[in-house]
Amino acid sequence: MTAVRRGRIVLVGPLPPPYAGPEISTKLLLESPLVERHEVFAVPSNFSPTNEGKGRPTVGKGVILLGILRRIARHRFRDRAELVYHLLSQGKTGFFKDGIIALFARSLGMRVVSHLRGSNFDRFYGRQQPGFQRFIRRTLGAARTIIVQNEPMVAVFNRLAPKASVTKVYNAIRAADFRRTADETAALASAGQPNGRPITILFVGHLSFAKGFYDLMLAVPEVVRRTDGRVRFRFAGERITLEQERNILAHEVSSRDDLAEVEREVERLIVAHAERLEFVGLVSGEAKRNLFAQADIFTLPSYSEGFSMAMLEALTVGLPVVVTPVGAHGEVIRDGEHGFIVTPGDSAALADRIARLALDNDKRRRMQQENRVYVEQTFDIAVIAHRLADVFDDALA
Repeated sequence: MTAVRRGRIVLVGPLPPPYAGPEISTKLLLESPLVERHEVFAVPSNFSPTNEGKGRPTVGKGVILLGILRRIARHRFRDRAELVYHLLSQGKTGFFKDGIIALFARSLGMRVVSHLRGSNFDRFYGRQQPGFQRFIRRTLGAARTIIVQNEPMVAVFNRLAPKASVTKVYNAIRAADFRRTADETAALASAGQPNGRPITILFVGHLSFAKGFYDLMLAVPEVVRRTDGRVRFRFAGERITLEQERNILAHEVSSRDDLAEVEREVERLIVAHAERLEFVGLVSGEAKRNLFAQADIFTLPSYSEGFSMAMLEALTVGLPVVVTPVGAHGEVIRDGEHGFIVTPGDSAALADRIARLALDNDKRRRMQQENRVYVEQTFDIAVIAHRLADVFDDALA
């Protein structure tokens, strides 16, 4: 059997901190079997170690971009790197950086593999002026391969970049990092019992309208009523105000004209149900793993996702999930088997599915076992890294 040629790849991607999906995924790749199949040179692309200032162009970011380009050139000429793998943004400033990286790599004679970890690229493209749309198409045209996370995006990029090979690769996780201990598993048995701890419903993400935080809060009273109060909700993430969100995700929040009223109702519910709500802020590392291990149900009723790492982490622990069919979620979550799918904005259905899981111990236990096996077989980094290495092999052929 002929051995696969070992390629030399420059991986341009963000590294923690912050501990968000793209940063975690890049770190995971650098610790995966990918580096056994190919020689990988990492070039961090972070503009900042925090989310502060995302989307705003500054002189400092220009200096960082020049540093990224210098490192790519060094790896090209000193290490004979052949391919650049980089992520695509869905914001104008971020995509401008991505385009410069892709076009610069092509000017050096390198192959380019571009990877989108979102699901709104068609909306992003449609909001741009014709000049920037041409820049987007030119950037995508520089790529030999474009990786996406869900089927709808395959169609989008086939239209925008007809000469590129568009392929789908799901997010990855190191499943061993999220296994429950024997004591943690034993503690689940008392959840929801008269003398046991309450059923814990976990939400991880920005506390924002687009992530479904408002819809979840509107569902809280009905879940409390149906479970006789034997529940608690834990929220891990930072609060995003409506004004901040309008600046970032205008298309997500502009479809409703009653958001100010909804926001007031959410604030009232936070006070009214304070004893059943816990806000833990941003978490990472072992503290984050512990939150998942101590939970019974995970929910993320988003209006927009690519493929949520938080949802994947929940599945890995074994949590049944209640999510919306946005991005890849409708493809990878089988309703009634891994959890439940609800329509974005349907807080009544959200409350019903959460309550049904909270009241059915047998269903939760069955889903816990099935979800762990499902992740190990489908999304473990050992599986996804080899899939990605195959994509690189094809791009280098």
